[in-house]
Amino acid sequence: MEYEAGYAYELAHDCLIDEIRLWINPARMNAAHIHAMLKQGLVQHDQYRLLLDAEQLEIVKQQLKNPYLNLEQDARRFLLTSAIAAGTDMSAWLELAGAPGLEWMREIQRDSERPDSLRLAAAEALGQVEDQVTWAELEAAAQASSRLPRTYTLRALAHFMHHSRKAYPISHSFWLPVRRHLAALRLRDNRQNVSALGLAAGLAGIVGVLVTASNQVTKLFAVDRSFGVAAIYSALVLLVFSAAAFLLTWFMGSIMAGAKAILLRRPMLVQAMGLSILGSAVGLLAFLPVLFGPYGWATGAVIGVALACSDKTVLQAHRPIRIAFPILIGALSVLACLGAMILSGTFQKQVRPQDIIPTLLAAGLFATMIIRQAMRLKFSYSLRYPAQLTIAANRSSVERTVLPVIQLK
Repeated sequence: MEYEAGYAYELAHDCLIDEIRLWINPARMNAAHIHAMLKQGLVQHDQYRLLLDAEQLEIVKQQLKNPYLNLEQDARRFLLTSAIAAGTDMSAWLELAGAPGLEWMREIQRDSERPDSLRLAAAEALGQVEDQVTWAELEAAAQASSRLPRTYTLRALAHFMHHSRKAYPISHSFWLPVRRHLAALRLRDNRQNVSALGLAAGLAGIVGVLVTASNQVTKLFAVDRSFGVAAIYSALVLLVFSAAAFLLTWFMGSIMAGAKAILLRRPMLVQAMGLSILGSAVGLLAFLPVLFGPYGWATGAVIGVALACSDKTVLQAHRPIRIAFPILIGALSVLACLGAMILSGTFQKQVRPQDIIPTLLAAGLFATMIIRQAMRLKFSYSLRYPAQLTIAANRSSVERTVLPVIQLK
């Protein structure tokens, strides 16, 4: 080719690149990339026991309907194992695996040479699909032992039940350790919710102190002393009471959020009764020194019932209901606290309104703030399995060749 600056030379096939690219089927190209990724992944699995991570599985999942994919049995089994370890929903991968898929999952759970983390992940996945064979095997293995320390079998029973929708009966001989492991799993999945509700309860406790301590602060200023001394005393009173209220109510909110997570799949009546009783006990302990005196049990009971109902669809469906429900609970908390005062004979004594109104107002604000935060949370059981930690450790212990990441449109 002749240009103003001289001559330039170009290979003929370079001119045809754009034209040839139009001939290539994108679906075929994507399938070729998936095959290359799986081939490399199988080699690394054989050498280092490495599996695909969640991002790579998502790339494959987007192409499962690709007519050019046509995966071999080894690749399908490798994908199923990776999906178990990554903690993804198993429905798509079981469909890909076909008839042998369920048995492959059972083999992973039975294989004592595999890491316990992966075997427990398989137990959770089998619980997700309600595999009766696995449950019967685990239960028989647990009953066969006369001593039941914290073994893999007990942990596997808990992991199986963690995502199962059915209520499986547990022998009384190992009921307690299995339930303890199960509670730990449910708390693990709702750790952020427990922290968030505990913090909200602690802040609500500080607000309650600022309301109820107003009477004591007024008394300090009423005493014949300088303004500066009274201000220092008042600041110290508020600081001490606020710190105590934050710690106690944070403890109460965390305990009740943890109980909510553990009871999540129980019937609504069981949740309400359990949280109400717990709220009464913890409320009396937390509120007695700083907030509501001996009336904290009533506020705690109302909060417990409301917490059991806070994630129901009928309350979450519409914004006006989500706004009105915490306010209603606050009003009910005021009434419950007032009822507790009547039952305890408070009004038979000579009490001033300024001694009662701050306590009632604090009870209403406290309950409203806690339930408002609770309705923002979503208590659930995730599919994040501990096997991911083992895989991450394995990946860091070897020099891993980076698998291609495909940007699919």
